[in-house]
Amino acid sequence: LDPQSADQSGVEIRRFVRGLATIQQVQNQPPLSLASGPSLARQGSVIALNGAGSYDPDKFPRPLGYIWKQLSGPTATLSDWYSATPTFVASQQGQYTFTLTVTDGPTFVTSSEVNIKAPILGDIDGDSDVDNSDLAKITSALNTKASGLNDLRDLNGDGMITALDARKLVTLCTRPRCATQ
Repeated sequence: LDPQSADQSGVEIRRFVRGLATIQQVQNQPPLSLASGPSLARQGSVIALNGAGSYDPDKFPRPLGYIWKQLSGPTATLSDWYSATPTFVASQQGQYTFTLTVTDGPTFVTSSEVNIKAPILGDIDGDSDVDNSDLAKITSALNTKASGLNDLRDLNGDGMITALDARKLVTLCTRPRCATQ
């Protein structure tokens, strides 16, 4: 006898203890999809999406399956479209939107979205241009460690905010002489 069997309406668990059979009907519940990622990302950096917090309340009938899909934004290629934790490179500025669909088998699927903004390289203050106010944010943090892989002040991605980042920003200014409005 098979100790476990499943059908479309739910899961039937059969337990055999010392020759006695007990049958318990368990109704399959939908999993919960929890997609996350950084809200801001440095253009050109590797971005990690995370669906590992997704879960199935009844942990049945199967382990979770993951499917990511890009809904909008510049074209991105995920490292693994079927992983709980894929990565991609934000190669262009823009708003990247992905949806994570989680399934626990043929019956239930749920989805959630994550949005990641990659401003133009050098736009540290988020005002859509590169100017002296962005340069001030770099110079005030000179010779400090970046706050993470997507620290907008770390223009060259070396993990440190240095004069090299300030020099690079000056070449990216969108206003004459890097002037502010």
